[in-house]
Amino acid sequence: MWHMSIIVLQAIFGISTRTIYLLYQMGIPTLLMILFTLQCPTYGLVSYDYLDNNDISGLNSVEQTARFPLLMPKVVPNKPELYLCTPVKVDYTTSYFIVGYEPNATMNTAHHMLVYGCGEPGATKPVWNCGEMSKEYSADSASPCGVHSHSQILYAWARDAPKLDLPNGVGFKVGLNTPIKYIVLQVHYAHIDKFKDGSTDDSGVFIDYTLKP
Repeated sequence: MWHMSIIVLQAIFGISTRTIYLLYQMGIPTLLMILFTLQCPTYGLVSYDYLDNNDISGLNSVEQTARFPLLMPKVVPNKPELYLCTPVKVDYTTSYFIVGYEPNATMNTAHHMLVYGCGEPGATKPVWNCGEMSKEYSADSASPCGVHSHSQILYAWARDAPKLDLPNGVGFKVGLNTPIKYIVLQVHYAHIDKFKDGSTDDSGVFIDYTLKP
């Protein structure tokens, strides 16, 4: 089963055996990742002002459900097998529950997408190169989450998977009393032919969240 799980994950995500093992060590069973999936450069430096103005907040009632567009900010992928990340800050004075994900992507553009829950983002930029094989941190490359911060996968998408709505009473808790203060979108662009004419991309996920699942 373990061997078959690795084959399926590599076919869907194109990630290495080492990365799959690390995900398993983080407490994310490989079979769960598979089921979740089936269900479901010019990078200017900026300050944290970008993150402060791009946050998940604004609910006043437990009956409300809000939607946040966690999308790539009109990027132009410039090389094949590129991984790009973009962050959103969570209002960590309040507890929120993520109850649904609606992908805004097609397999013709994005090979796969991952949504990370982080204690700190890997960079303080609106977009950065976050390829899984990158070992060195530089002005243009970093991991999705900060090196020493909390990191977990909240959602995985590939192969034109449909919207995912969690069951009633179920939600991923973020913000207050959780280690998740930022949410980071990672998009893997396997091919870039459609961007050679300068076309931009806003692949990503619409996140539905509430104060009570």
